[in-house]
Amino acid sequence: MKLSRVGIRGKLLTVVRSMYEVTKSCVRFNGSYSEFFECQIGLPQGEVLSPIFFSLYVNDCEMSFLIDGCIPLEMRDLSLFLLMYADDMVLFSETVQGLQSMLNSLKLYTVKNDLTVNIDKTKVVVFRNGGVIKDDERWFYNNESLETVNDFCYLGFNLKFNGKFLFTQKKLAEQGRKSMFAMLSTLRNYHLNTQTILSLFDVYVGSVISYACEVWGFYKGDDVEKVHLHFCKRQLGVKQSNKFCNDIHGTRKISNDRLKGKYKFLNIGSKLCQQITVF
Repeated sequence: MKLSRVGIRGKLLTVVRSMYEVTKSCVRFNGSYSEFFECQIGLPQGEVLSPIFFSLYVNDCEMSFLIDGCIPLEMRDLSLFLLMYADDMVLFSETVQGLQSMLNSLKLYTVKNDLTVNIDKTKVVVFRNGGVIKDDERWFYNNESLETVNDFCYLGFNLKFNGKFLFTQKKLAEQGRKSMFAMLSTLRNYHLNTQTILSLFDVYVGSVISYACEVWGFYKGDDVEKVHLHFCKRQLGVKQSNKFCNDIHGTRKISNDRLKGKYKFLNIGSKLCQQITVF
């Protein structure tokens, strides 16, 4: 049992087993509930321990790549096979054969651990400067061909094949503008001072337009800055073409917050590389 292998033993393991030995579920549809039935696989949705148990269950996934001889992506002192967030997984490889080997290894791992991969949601992005994908750049999982796309949205962040983030910051600006108007609509019912409104913008809108700025923030974010500029002009009650407000906006751009986020991310990454033992 995987829990015992990671050090969960004794009474705690007994309690965990008793929680899942007899698990019953039902289905709710149109306000009605079905009869209860036994559920022998999976974890209860909404249960606080479920994310922890799932993480422990798939914690040895990377080790399976090592055992099968897969080649990781080398990033200075860091050897990277994959990224995982909950049940979302990203595999990395610098070669066609390397990625296929990892897919084959993943197939063996899922069969061994009674897991399944959603082929319809599995995509391949070939990062390149330009041009078309070569004929031999095709990948298969369980003998099924995987779709190759030019961009993919991972955790709400759009990754383009050319490594540019123009579309990403445009999308964030669009979402930020919606958040700004929703916030301003709510604030109509309150009489707040300017400092409070600015703080609310940073919390409710700034967090949206700066999402994942540690990754894309090294590039210009003109569309994102326009959202902030539009907000500043609304607060001053001036026309959108007013140049004086442009000068004021230049003293405190959103890019300053992105810059802090970038260097914080780099600092964390540097410390992480120093602590990780490379196998």
